[in-house]
Amino acid sequence: MMAACAFLLKGQKGRGGRRAARRRVGAGPAFGKGGEMTEDLEKLKSMAAEAALAEIEPGMTIGLGTGSTAALMIARLGERVAREGLAVRAVPTSARSEALARAAGIPLVGFDAVTELDLVIDGADQIAGPALDLLKGLGGALLWEKIVADTARRLVIIADHTKRVARLTPPLPIEVIPFGVEATARKIA
Repeated sequence: MMAACAFLLKGQKGRGGRRAARRRVGAGPAFGKGGEMTEDLEKLKSMAAEAALAEIEPGMTIGLGTGSTAALMIARLGERVAREGLAVRAVPTSARSEALARAAGIPLVGFDAVTELDLVIDGADQIAGPALDLLKGLGGALLWEKIVADTARRLVIIADHTKRVARLTPPLPIEVIPFGVEATARKIA
């Protein structure tokens, strides 16, 4: 059976750096192994987005991820803000997510105005193994996504079954900013 899932990766800072207590939240069964796809892919993405939205509480400051499933989540969050008057503020992880959030009526706050985010909801390009190892950044927002996720008390990754892999495989995204480009090129050469 194919399915969609939202995984809560709850970061805790410890002696070894960031550790994650990983658990599945909502959206039906975990990723299946093979079989025919009986549900529409957009419906699966929508289920994952809805499961992640259930983690949002009034008054939270949240990070909005980038990608197709994150876009569905942003649209649904905008509906909740309009329909329920849900009081949240958000930090986008890309110009695309910012534009979607503005169009959906989600109040935005500059990243410099927050010291910690209550929750970040983002997608992944690949999810491997029981440890839920992630490959992110193929959509071109790697740096912003990583910086925003690092400030989160909780990180929820949303995905459909097409993101599940036995092991992470290339291409491996990297993002180079103008500052230090020469030093970075030497390190990865």
